[in-house]
Amino acid sequence: MPSISGVVKTDSKTITITGTGFYTSAYTAEALFEGIKADTTTIDSATQVTAKFTNGVPVANTAVSPVLKFLSTTMDVKKNPEWIHYAMNNDKVL
Repeated sequence: MPSISGVVKTDSKTITITGTGFYTSAYTAEALFEGIKADTTTIDSATQVTAKFTNGVPVANTAVSPVLKFLSTTMDVKKNPEWIHYAMNNDKVL
């Protein structure tokens, strides 16, 4: 099961999410921050995902946790939502 261990605002438009067990094949990733979906989310490795926001990382008044989910590319996730896997997360970033 994927798990997040760290989140860093890399620059004004990017957050880097680190952890373990990230799916590297047969899945795509989606990252949300403050409820806003990243324009692009790249699975860099089994331990890192990069999320880019074209208009900049959403501003948060308090530290918040991003949502990271992995969607199967081989199963219809609308018909089979069990093929969506959420990364467990306790880390927060401003």
